[in-house]
Amino acid sequence: PASPGTYTARLRYRADVGGLVTGASWAAETRELLLLGYTDYTPFLVVVSGFDPENPVFRDSRKIRFAEFFGAHTEAICHAADGSVLVSCETSPLIKATLYKARY
Repeated sequence: PASPGTYTARLRYRADVGGLVTGASWAAETRELLLLGYTDYTPFLVVVSGFDPENPVFRDSRKIRFAEFFGAHTEAICHAADGSVLVSCETSPLIKATLYKARY
């Protein structure tokens, strides 16, 4: 919200992405929603194309698993100006805290 105050969030849509979502990024110009998370210590990215925030349904989505980053506690994601995405992860027993730049 643009103004300080007390607000109440309401559930508008629930989607089973098969894991814990830890971060999201929305690109209004391309209508793309990215959900970052992990399942059993394996990170994943859900790409939702044609997403409409007024009608939040995941009709056109795909899930990308990153088995090569097993143990990475992915936490945040954002669209970068060059078309890539930036993903951060916390330190875990297997991987140091890292910022990744990726294309998908």
